Amino acid sequence: MNNDKLDSLRIGKALELFPEQIKTTFAQATQSNIEKIDFDSVIISGMGGSSNAGKIIESLISESFKKPFVVFNDYGLPSWVNSNTLVVLNSYSGNTEETLSGYEAANKVNAKIIGVTTGGPARNASRSEAGGKLAQKIRSGEICGVIVDPGDTNPSGYPKSGLGLSFGALFGSLIKSGVLNYSEDDLLTI
Repeated sequence: MNNDKLDSLRIGKALELFPEQIKTTFAQATQSNIEKIDFDSVIISGMGGSSNAGKIIESLISESFKKPFVVFNDYGLPSWVNSNTLVVLNSYSGNTEETLSGYEAANKVNAKIIGVTTGGPARNASRSEAGGKLAQKIRSGEICGVIVDPGDTNPSGYPKSGLGLSFGALFGSLIKSGVLNYSEDDLLTI
């Protein structure tokens, strides 16, 4: 039986590469130029797989993390977000409307902002478009963050088959910014 007929989008291969997805983007995020940030609370703004990455991290730290850590799936941000909040904009495409509206809301209250997006080849996007508007803000220095390159770990190019990419990048960014205190060895034993 020809596997290409059963899985023409190569989702199965992306699932096989899930551990490599995590390792690939985790390394890129922990080597990024994100600096340590002082904060009183953390909010992850994301949808779909980007949101799921935040929810996985939220569940991993729920018993030990002493500050508010919220995953937000909507337009804007909650009213309690302020200048002591770290807002992490997590979007595989970099063009997620809700996440970009979170950027606008964070700017209005002078919240601290980190962007996390994918700048490698994406389905139906040229390399210069990959990472979208969020990547443009990171590249221009408007916000700090990381634009990760998935390499060949997500052959389908679909964000939902790149959950490991989003998780690795987000986890690494949270470590790099000082939100989490884990090492690569910790990640590999989770």
